[in-house]
Amino acid sequence: MLCMLILVTGTRTAEASGTIYIRADGSVDGTDKIQHVGIVYTFTGNISDSIVVEKSGIVIDGATYALRGGGARGIDISGRNYVTVRNMRIEEFNHGIWLSGATHNNITANTMVNNHYDGIDLQSSDYNSIVGNTMTGNHEAGIELWQSSYNDIAKNNLSQNSYYGVWIYDNSNYNDISNNSISENHYDGIDLLSSSNHNAVNNNTVENNHDDGITILGSSYNSIYHNSFINNTEQVNTDSINTWDEGYPSGGNSWSDYNGTDIYSGPYQNVTGHDGIGDTPYIIKSKNQDRFPLVPESAGGFGLMPWMIVTVVIAVCIVAATLLVLRKRRPSAASPPPPPPPPPT
Repeated sequence: MLCMLILVTGTRTAEASGTIYIRADGSVDGTDKIQHVGIVYTFTGNISDSIVVEKSGIVIDGATYALRGGGARGIDISGRNYVTVRNMRIEEFNHGIWLSGATHNNITANTMVNNHYDGIDLQSSDYNSIVGNTMTGNHEAGIELWQSSYNDIAKNNLSQNSYYGVWIYDNSNYNDISNNSISENHYDGIDLLSSSNHNAVNNNTVENNHDDGITILGSSYNSIYHNSFINNTEQVNTDSINTWDEGYPSGGNSWSDYNGTDIYSGPYQNVTGHDGIGDTPYIIKSKNQDRFPLVPESAGGFGLMPWMIVTVVIAVCIVAATLLVLRKRRPSAASPPPPPPPPPT
């Protein structure tokens, strides 16, 4: 029946296989829902097939439409360079976006949700930019990097993935991870396995994970700073030495279980006056510590000052209430006797 349908409709085999191709010559096979002007390929409706990109130097704009399917990869840009994928929702594939041997690509403003493994996979792919995406509800990781270095991962929302927000392993080096919100992933907010040398993990929010915020195994000299670690069962799991702050005054990370105060300032935290940095280091393990943990105002960035103000206000209220009660209980003074009548004339 399927063969007869193909013969009758004249549909290409690519369409029947559930795969759309953007060919090296710029043509599109397998759908009429992608139109292109020059290098920009724009969705005109929701698409239910996988897309294989065979042309470098193009822009694929989802125009807020969805790419849905049950295949292995939503968009495969393996071996391609300078491809931008933007403004689409990618769901129910094994891997939302797949990069292998791909460099200088830009993945931005997309939503990867409910994919069976990862939202975005990078394998042996360097110098890519993953910025401003949302990856939630994927069954393994929001982003996975394997033997991939010098990538920029910034301003993404990675939440409620079944295992990791970001999983980095097997010699993935010199990656910069900044300004991300990483929340409610079921195991690790960020997991780095055998990833060595100078991964920079910056300005993230790692929140309510069921296990570790960051796991770093067999990986050293990673730079991890300006993150917010919020309510992870174990904030960090590491067996190697890494850097957890950017020095003073830039500072390190915000830790929900940091119990220090912010009364002092300066590189040695010995000058009176708060500076948004904790007065004592946050100890991760014996050879790992955040020397300058960030203490934002919402988490007590003014040290003891708010508690002092609250204490004074409460004390004033108590005193005022006590005086009012005592005044009400005090017996009123007797009225003076009336003046004597004037003498008779």
